[in-house]
Amino acid sequence: VVVEGNHAFLADGENGVEIVDVSDLTRPRLIARYKTREIPKAIAFSKSNIFIAEGEGWLEKVDVSNIETPVKVDEFRADSISGISIKESFAYASDNDRLLILDISDPKFIKKIKTKKVGYKIRNILMSNDKMYITGSNKITLFNITEADKPVLSGEYEIDDGVSNIYIGEDGYIYMAAGSGGLRVLVID
Repeated sequence: VVVEGNHAFLADGENGVEIVDVSDLTRPRLIARYKTREIPKAIAFSKSNIFIAEGEGWLEKVDVSNIETPVKVDEFRADSISGISIKESFAYASDNDRLLILDISDPKFIKKIKTKKVGYKIRNILMSNDKMYITGSNKITLFNITEADKPVLSGEYEIDDGVSNIYIGEDGYIYMAAGSGGLRVLVID
C-alpha cells in the first residue's frame, strides 16, 4: 500500500492495482483499477506516477495524473524485481542479489544507470533521509545516498535470528522483526 494525498494505491494480486479515494477515512471509495502485466509485489509513488514492481521481473511506470484513468508510460525488464523505492529522480529496484539504480527523470522512459551486487537476495529497500536500507534474510546493508545516483556503502549488519521486516523510526533506530528472536532494535551511530 502506498498513500499519496487523498489516494491509496493497493497491490491487489491478479487484479493489479486498486486506486482508492481515502479523503473520508470512514468511507474509502474505489476510483479505478490498473491491470498489471504480472502480480504486483511493491508500489512507489513519484511526481504523478506510480512505479509497480511485478512478478517475473517487470517494473511499470504508470501516469496517475488523471486518477480515474491510469495510463502506462513505460516498462522495464529485469530478472526478478520485487521491491522499489524512490529518491528524487532515481528509483532503486531489487533484482535478486542486485540493486538497480534507475533514472526516472524523463517523463516517458525508465533508464538503467547502474547495478550494484549486494551478495544476497534482497527482500526490502527502505529510505530515510539520505540513507537507504537493504534487507536480506539475515543481513541489513546501509548506503549513504546523499548523491542519489552514487550510493556509498556505510555499514553491514548480520542478524543471527534472521530479518523478516524492518521499520526505520523517526529516532533513526532500525526496528526489526528478527525471526524467532522477536523485536530487535539496531542503533546506528
